[in-house]
Amino acid sequence: MQAQEKKQQFNPYKVALFSALGSLAAEMLLYPLDTICTKIVSNTKQYLTLKQGYNMIVSKEGVKGLYRGFSTIVHCSFTPSIIYFFSYEKMNKYCLKRINQIQNEKMKTLCKQTMPLITSSIAEILCFIPYMPFDVVRNRLQINDPNFQYKGCIDGLKQIYKKEGFLRLYKASHIHIITTTFYTGIMFWLYELQRYHLLKNNKQRKQNTLNFLESTVISLISTLISTIIINPLDLILTRYQIIDTNKQKLSTKIIVQDLIKNEGYLAFFKGLSSRITIQSSHVVIWMPIYDHFKGIYGADIYENTLY
Repeated sequence: MQAQEKKQQFNPYKVALFSALGSLAAEMLLYPLDTICTKIVSNTKQYLTLKQGYNMIVSKEGVKGLYRGFSTIVHCSFTPSIIYFFSYEKMNKYCLKRINQIQNEKMKTLCKQTMPLITSSIAEILCFIPYMPFDVVRNRLQINDPNFQYKGCIDGLKQIYKKEGFLRLYKASHIHIITTTFYTGIMFWLYELQRYHLLKNNKQRKQNTLNFLESTVISLISTLISTIIINPLDLILTRYQIIDTNKQKLSTKIIVQDLIKNEGYLAFFKGLSSRITIQSSHVVIWMPIYDHFKGIYGADIYENTLY
């Protein structure tokens, strides 16, 4: 009864705030890895390991080179996370009210288990609008190309707007939407399914939260599968964002053709090991925080929860 009383305190604001803070902390800690990964996937001449990417940056720019673009971190992490988690929990709450009116138990369970794939994808699209411009600037700062010597994120936005136009900040939007919605949708769907079965098979819990080990294991499984599936699209997205439109035409088709011609099909998996490392490390930090507050204040597909 105590768990149910706590669960009735639905508060998406708290879930969003604490989850976003956890995501921000993870992003700050792992930012150097993200810089290395961006450098690896943007390199068209050779395959680089995580260590080689690190050595390339540090030898030319010093340790500070690992933190190029760090000024974008709040705009690329905290703000989008607030929008994402709030939207995700609100949509789940609304959908669960409708789903619980279904009389057929099998259909009800199927709808609950399918719901996160849809709601997480929509929530990702909503947070895309404030995120995308700063992500373009961040990627350009991280590769340290002579053509993109911005003083910071605001200066980067101004220069891109002045030289390439406002729409350049969103010209990779079609690739970005496909990449991030697929990744987030698959990752959260797998996470929620595993979470559902863990909670269902252990009804002695005081509240609908997983312990740290459980949350970590299912987070890693979900992240591993999602990252492997999405890596080719993520690579294309990075290549797309770092193109200077004053010198080269933007074309997804040309990027893919050049990639296959000059680097081979294996190039689609450039940076996979480093991407798995960073995504896994990232999710291990913030997902247990999210799960804790979701179990108390969020909307849960676990069937024993009152809505």
